[in-house]
Amino acid sequence: MPLSVSRAAHMLTVGLVLAVAGPVVTPGAAAPTAPAAPATSEVEPQHPVEDRYRGAGPWAVATRTVDIPDGLTFTVASPRALGRDGTRHPILIWGNGTNARPDQYAGVFRHLASWGFVVIGSSDTQQADGRSMLAALRHLLGANLDAASPFFGVLDPTRVGALGHSQGAGGAINAANGSGGLVDTVVPINLPDARYVEQRGRFSVTELTTPTFFLGGGTDGLISTPGGLRGYYQRVPHGALGVLRGADHLAIQRNKSGYLGYLTAWLRWHLLDDAYAASAFVGVDPKQTEFRRNPRWQNQQAKGLTP
Repeated sequence: MPLSVSRAAHMLTVGLVLAVAGPVVTPGAAAPTAPAAPATSEVEPQHPVEDRYRGAGPWAVATRTVDIPDGLTFTVASPRALGRDGTRHPILIWGNGTNARPDQYAGVFRHLASWGFVVIGSSDTQQADGRSMLAALRHLLGANLDAASPFFGVLDPTRVGALGHSQGAGGAINAANGSGGLVDTVVPINLPDARYVEQRGRFSVTELTTPTFFLGGGTDGLISTPGGLRGYYQRVPHGALGVLRGADHLAIQRNKSGYLGYLTAWLRWHLLDDAYAASAFVGVDPKQTEFRRNPRWQNQQAKGLTP
């Protein structure tokens, strides 16, 4: 059984009128000049890419479970109208945090499915080695070839992302490294500092060749520190790093998590060739992109990325 972040450390969380007086008119004095009418055009949002992908996507979502012989259960969230208009959906394999299950990430699963992905996660509560994630991938690849499956012919086996939380973030790295090139991008969320990773849960970011987006929380000061994430980011050739201000270690388990906008945009860019999503991360001046300038985030960095 793979080992990783200690249970005690993993469960650590960190909790965190205007009155306008009217003008005074002296009797007999001229009435004050009326204020100018406000401009009719709305102010453009400062972070339009993030704001767009923070909201639900255009696909209605269905969720199903599949029991497999070894006693585990796969949870799958997908667009309800699979394959509509000839769409072939990218696959996302998910890794749970220590002792967690997919239902604790139901908001993430449904959100990503609403943007056109098929998301699968295992009930395995110890996913550091990535094996359960690869088993989930094999299940969907088989379903894509099975005429009796609702996923028959509607998945794109050439577009696969691996993502996970905490222990499962390490599992996502191991799954990508062990996939034989099937995984195209990796998103480790709250990846634990090395001191919390036990021997059988070890992962190697230096082996990653795919674009990798490291996400962390600004108040996750013990398990997945901003400094630790920066060290991981520095060892990959193609990637980005973002630390969400005010987010603790378990923020991703909340349906309204601030991670969802750029998480979705990154996956849409790398797995669906979404140029608008990509514009948050790449541009003529990399330091002036929306992601790099967004004050909701801190420690933003990016390198080796091309549109």
